[in-house]
Amino acid sequence: MKNSSFDNKIWANDGHLETIARGVCIKNGKILLTRSKGADITYLPGGHIEFTESAAIALERELIEEIGIKCEVQRFLGVAEHIFMQKGELHCELNIIYLYDSILLDSDKPVESCEDWIEFMWVDLEDLEKMRLEPAPLIQAIPEWISNESCGLISTIAGGASGNKC
Repeated sequence: MKNSSFDNKIWANDGHLETIARGVCIKNGKILLTRSKGADITYLPGGHIEFTESAAIALERELIEEIGIKCEVQRFLGVAEHIFMQKGELHCELNIIYLYDSILLDSDKPVESCEDWIEFMWVDLEDLEKMRLEPAPLIQAIPEWISNESCGLISTIAGGASGNKC
């Protein structure tokens, strides 16, 4: 039964759910973020998971494609359900998020993008809100997941689980 305007928007759309591997890299209290050039919204590095590919392997592949550096996935952090409008179209994502690292990444040095349409920046963890990180619930979840060595599920979808722990 569809009883909310949210449901009507979801089911009226013939779109699909995008499954994305994303990563958190923290060095000296700074987190590596990315954004489309010219955009004001940031997000975690990563990208779409290919058919038959694990999320961790997808993240490693995407980081090589995006920054040209082999990174090591360290542990699972959480899942973020996210629904949003982009260029007038409804999008729905399932973001599988891991902690990762590389000895080649240094928060005192800029990270060069291998792709023309995105850029990377190191940001103080306490500045995630100023950087308009999306999905927005990650602004609070990431520091909690890191400091408590916990994981969780967050959602921007009406009726979705929010703050549930693994």
